[in-house]
Amino acid sequence: MTTLTNKTKLTGHQECVTRLSTLTNGDLASASNDRTVRIWNTRTYTFLKSINTNADPISINNLPNGNLMTGHSTGIINLWNVSNNSLIKSLNSQRSSRINFLLALPQGEIAAADSSGNLIIWNKNI
Repeated sequence: MTTLTNKTKLTGHQECVTRLSTLTNGDLASASNDRTVRIWNTRTYTFLKSINTNADPISINNLPNGNLMTGHSTGIINLWNVSNNSLIKSLNSQRSSRINFLLALPQGEIAAADSSGNLIIWNKNI
């Protein structure tokens, strides 16, 4: 059996970290109640950048093209360009239910699970 030991601690968020996701390049993205997503280099364990989401990101996941998506308590899903920290697009689920989970599907679609028990599928032409 392999023994795991504490290697390092990454600090910088001002409030609770709610989700983690690995980006396609291997970097780590952390979402927090401080309304930021922080990007960390997983080779050097150093902070790279921060994205101000303007709302608590409840869920987070990577997209196949290297960008990032965040789901919020307002039912909004935001797509982010990680290279320049800019908002690409906001998707409105037309519900006030929080977006608890996000997943990029193999066909290029986005699946979102909300707090009302719904799964919402966004087509790849968004």
